[in-house]
Amino acid sequence: MSVPKKWSWARLDFYALFLTTALAFLTPNSARANSYLAGLHKNVGIGVTYYQYHQSTLGEPVRQFYVTAKGSLTYVPLYSRFEFSASAFGSIYQIKHFPISQKTADILGWNGRVGIRTLGSRETPNGFYFTLSAGFYQIQTTVSGNIYGIKKLAGPQGVLSVHNKFKKRPASFSAYIKYAPIGSSITTVLKPSNMLNNREIAGGVSFFISHYMHRPPAYLNIDYSNLNIRIANIPSITARSISTSISIGF
Repeated sequence: MSVPKKWSWARLDFYALFLTTALAFLTPNSARANSYLAGLHKNVGIGVTYYQYHQSTLGEPVRQFYVTAKGSLTYVPLYSRFEFSASAFGSIYQIKHFPISQKTADILGWNGRVGIRTLGSRETPNGFYFTLSAGFYQIQTTVSGNIYGIKKLAGPQGVLSVHNKFKKRPASFSAYIKYAPIGSSITTVLKPSNMLNNREIAGGVSFFISHYMHRPPAYLNIDYSNLNIRIANIPSITARSISTSISIGF
């Protein structure tokens, strides 16, 4: 069953990205004078990622080391439990890959989320708080000759994160876990039988390290993802990655 044109991934990409970006710029950073977490938070980072890809028709898994870049925008309304965020990540330089005879893959993905603080206190300068988020996720790989890889896969996502504040920093420590059913079309994603089989599970931690470095605020990030999916005539595709990065907030 094909997806109607008006519900194509391309249009959903545009509307979701436009909405999250527009919401992010609604309020200037000066709102932090009244609430230190309110306003627009920007973050850019660079790191190294190990990526392993295997599909049942490929034989030996492809293993690659990349330099990867990422960026995010998070908008927190003044005196609100809600937050809106958009982020993107991608490979920018190939370090090494195995086997040497196999083509390499480039990775690109992005997220758009709406979150709400569920437990804890975000208004006090110290302590833990939790955020429950839902949104849209998309990932794709580009391989010369399309020998293997995943084209555009997308779907909804749910994220649970925990944050620890200290001395009015946005977070001195944070961790998250994400579940995202994905597919090549909306109809395939929403099938109950596919939501458990075609999915990405991810998690990560972030540590505030600016007290070891000069300003602006800096973070050490460690992320892991595990993707499993069945598409077309390929019975099984798995992709796993682990990355370490340094990011700067401003």
